[in-house]
Amino acid sequence: MIKPQNLPERLIWYYIIWMYAAYYLGLQFLITPLLGWFLSFYLIKKWWDQTDKTPESERIVISSSAWIWIIAMITIEVTIIINHINFDLGLAQIIRTSIGWSRQWALIALFPLAGHLNIRPQIIYRAVCILAAQSLVVVVIDNLAGLIHLPVLSFVSPLKFLGGGSALWTATFFSNYLTQREDFKLFAGWPTILGMTSVIYFYFACQETEPKWRKIGMFTYVFLIFASQTRTAILSLLFIFIFLQLLKNWFRAQALFMAGFATSILGIFLPKIIDVLQPVKNFLDHYRGKDSAESGKLRGYINRMTLARWQSESPIWGHGVIEEFGQGPRITYGVPLGTHSTWFAILYLHGIVGFLALAIAFIWGFFDLLIKSKSSKIAEVGLAILLVFIIFGFTEPLHTWSYVYWPALLVLGISFKQNIPPSIATN
Repeated sequence: MIKPQNLPERLIWYYIIWMYAAYYLGLQFLITPLLGWFLSFYLIKKWWDQTDKTPESERIVISSSAWIWIIAMITIEVTIIINHINFDLGLAQIIRTSIGWSRQWALIALFPLAGHLNIRPQIIYRAVCILAAQSLVVVVIDNLAGLIHLPVLSFVSPLKFLGGGSALWTATFFSNYLTQREDFKLFAGWPTILGMTSVIYFYFACQETEPKWRKIGMFTYVFLIFASQTRTAILSLLFIFIFLQLLKNWFRAQALFMAGFATSILGIFLPKIIDVLQPVKNFLDHYRGKDSAESGKLRGYINRMTLARWQSESPIWGHGVIEEFGQGPRITYGVPLGTHSTWFAILYLHGIVGFLALAIAFIWGFFDLLIKSKSSKIAEVGLAILLVFIIFGFTEPLHTWSYVYWPALLVLGISFKQNIPPSIATN
């Protein structure tokens, strides 16, 4: 049986397998940032204290990709300070927004950094499969509660005063997932984020060496992807699978020939292919329900208005803050600008400076992992994670939910490792 062997592994292992306890107590938004900062300081101390006599297996080597992600997140904090000064928002607001940065944006750098500790990815894979089994139990219990008409209960943690919005501190009990799609969020807090996290965890489950846990994990996360009715998750699962299969054979002559042939065929028959795919789109729209078209239209309004406000008001450093929900434009039904899509949101909140910082980090990480993935299995998993982030970045504000998908950031950091002993790196 796989067991944690050191302090970082124990903290990670027990937090994942007790994830539902943290969720139902409304503690995720508190525990995850504390874990990220603790692991990072733990790594920095070990890195600072190591000498020439430090055993090779215990040495800390921080990859260039991790440094670039750290610089990107620090750059975003710099934009917060500057845009708050530009809009004369005051010192108190700078402090509040910076605290929010430390619990959201910062985690996108802290957990990849913590991944450079001596942490085995197999610990995370197994814990995520156990979480899958727990999720099946929760789904059964909640649906049985719905069938016997138990009331849906919501618990808001008293720690809500720490800020971040009540949704981040709220847990729901006895949701009837058979009738209420918007309640199908489990530990993730939002159906779309459950879909995104399930895509990543599916690839984790694929790496599990124990057949029983591998089957449980793979089945559960495919089920959660479809049950969340997240079209982006369904398409991501298919696209990334095809991409990784092509990547494995990319440098083979047959694959190059087939790629060229397929490209030619695609160019000739593209109009017909679009016609064939239209029913697929219609099916997915119907699958989501009658609100799908309205939701897409609303998202389009928000993104277009977000871009317009960014370009006209603060193109370099951004606005820094968003309006309260309900105080946005009337055409968006009060939904504030800068709340949909990472790429639009970062332009609105942090300007072109923040956008370029994040884009460079993603591009660097992508090519780093693309090169490594030819000979490293963990790099292939990291590449899948990054592709999920890039795809969902067009539909969701990823920084808001970093406290949910933090295990993915941790594995991403493990995949970033460079020039470290084989006893630590898993290929």
